[in-house]
Amino acid sequence: MKRFAVILAASMGLWLGAMASASPASAAAQTRTFHIHNGTETFVDQFPCVGGKYRITLTFNAVAHETKVGPHLVHFTFTQTGTFDAVPQHPTSPSFTGHFTEWDGFNSNKLNASGTFTFSVHAVGSDGSHVTFHEVAHFNLSASGIENSFDKPTCS
Repeated sequence: MKRFAVILAASMGLWLGAMASASPASAAAQTRTFHIHNGTETFVDQFPCVGGKYRITLTFNAVAHETKVGPHLVHFTFTQTGTFDAVPQHPTSPSFTGHFTEWDGFNSNKLNASGTFTFSVHAVGSDGSHVTFHEVAHFNLSASGIENSFDKPTCS
């Protein structure tokens, strides 16, 4: 859940930044692409489907594409995939290793905005357990201020 909130906030920040920098005279599409190869990140969070605090270290590749087409027209996608090690903060809990994939997409025009997020984790525990987690989240904003959203995590 925390990860979704961070991704949503980042997507909205990019959208607002793009809206602020777009000018009416800029009718040509402007595209930027960012790549990360063999990136690493370490943080403490709850492990999906298991709970408990874990120190999670990611090793990943990522790519982000941003396209601005005139004022208020923005398209953004982000994909990150890699492996992880999750070490429990509690000594009797199992550690986990596995693979994850995340995808985010965001679109906006002068009147509307929408974003979608998917996140999948496949892990094997030091105790032989298996964890499969998948999450899909989406939101819509309209000019009338109506917001529709959902966040559906599943464990198996």
